[in-house]
Amino acid sequence: MTTSAKHIFLLDSIAILIFGGYFAFLSVSLATMHLHPVTTLIAALLGYVLADLISGLVHFLGDTFGSKNTPIVGAAFIEPFRYHHIDPEDITKHGFVETNGHNCLVSIPILMIMTHILLKYVATSALAGFALATSYFLVLGVFLTNQFHKWAHTPTPPRFIQFLQHHRIILSPNHHRIHHTSPFTRYFCITTGWLNSLLDSLNFFPLTKSLLRKIPFMLKPAEEYEAR
Repeated sequence: MTTSAKHIFLLDSIAILIFGGYFAFLSVSLATMHLHPVTTLIAALLGYVLADLISGLVHFLGDTFGSKNTPIVGAAFIEPFRYHHIDPEDITKHGFVETNGHNCLVSIPILMIMTHILLKYVATSALAGFALATSYFLVLGVFLTNQFHKWAHTPTPPRFIQFLQHHRIILSPNHHRIHHTSPFTRYFCITTGWLNSLLDSLNFFPLTKSLLRKIPFMLKPAEEYEAR
């Protein structure tokens, strides 16, 4: 492992520890709120769906804009997405920290905001309580996304994971295989994939790409770098 890789591994490990601490605290806080079970279920579903949407947007941006030489985000963010299409099974070789550490880094600011802002109002506001519960399940979904993605590429995951995949509770291999069909421009959502068909029917990502290209200083689409 190179020095740079060791630093990234250490950073990811610290991120997982911080994430775990905040998440445990938030779990206790949420448990003491005594939300109605139906409210909790709705919040869980909404948070889970939002996590799927966020996974699609992030995946879309990583696949579609910039190059591995883009400053700051190129090597750490863009290159792994592009390499994944070259060797889809490489993700199955990653350990827990390497698979999930980056998502913890992204989730920590959300956890901090939830902890320090929403908790102030949950005692007096039902809406704040619902927002906290939704955010809780959103962050949980974001945290688990890369693990679900990894299992979708694992030839023989544990039986319980196969059960979840078969019933589309998490991303399934057959569903995800559509994204890995050339030209790799569909089905970007990788938490559950629930939103993929809807977004595909709305032509959501091609329209988003056209819109983003009009924004000043936006990174150029990947094909413009590859054409050089």
